[in-house]
Amino acid sequence: MKMRKVIQYIFARLKSQPKQIFLLDGIGAFLSTLFLLFIAKFHEVFGMPCPAVCLLCMIALILCIYSLCCYYFVGIKWRLCLLVIIAANVLYSLFTGFLVVYHFRGLTALGLAYFVAELIVLSFVIALELKALRDK
Repeated sequence: MKMRKVIQYIFARLKSQPKQIFLLDGIGAFLSTLFLLFIAKFHEVFGMPCPAVCLLCMIALILCIYSLCCYYFVGIKWRLCLLVIIAANVLYSLFTGFLVVYHFRGLTALGLAYFVAELIVLSFVIALELKALRDK
């Protein structure tokens, strides 16, 4: 029941202030960057090769910078910027999924759990972004 109220609050906040989605996306991308830096340092524990993790980390950092720049600097053209973020998040998710499938045999249970969790969170964020785009 509490989770439903949290989701309703997030939707209401985004509907009244659609630029907030950029802040949410930027913070999420920043957290992904931090987690991926940790995974890169201990890539043997997760089973994803270091170059693949570093590539995901760089992409997440670029998305973080873009989202936060949109939050601070974009005015009336926020819809176009949001479309770019949505497309980038979808492509990042597809690329992450590809890497998980490609390196599946080498992934540990911990690695698989992390990347599946990241894909689930990204799916939720993409759904929020699409709703924000449609509702405003």
